Amino acid sequence: MRIISQDCRYDVPYEKVVLHIFYHKYEYEIGAYSLDTINKGEGYICMARYSTEEKVIKAMEMCLENYAAYEYNKNAISALIPGCMELPDEEIIRFKDKIIKKMCFLFPKDKEVEV
Repeated sequence: MRIISQDCRYDVPYEKVVLHIFYHKYEYEIGAYSLDTINKGEGYICMARYSTEEKVIKAMEMCLENYAAYEYNKNAISALIPGCMELPDEEIIRFKDKIIKKMCFLFPKDKEVEV
């Protein structure tokens, strides 16, 4: 799955980073560390900023839920592909669009997170 930073500047593979919550300059940040460099003490990429601890935790939960849906869809697609060929084109397009939405996660803006 791809995760995209709140400001759309970074697009990273979920499977190759560690996400961590920081309290920094009176707000909460979600930072992404590369698995390749985490033990070398290198910096992190700021993926999102939130005004409260509740919002940052909710955003992390949303990311996890999206990843769970991504994993489920990835496994289900291989089983469904033979049957998809019999569906009308409009149904295939709707199916594809719903699946694609779960292949990426864009961290929501602070005001978009409801707790």
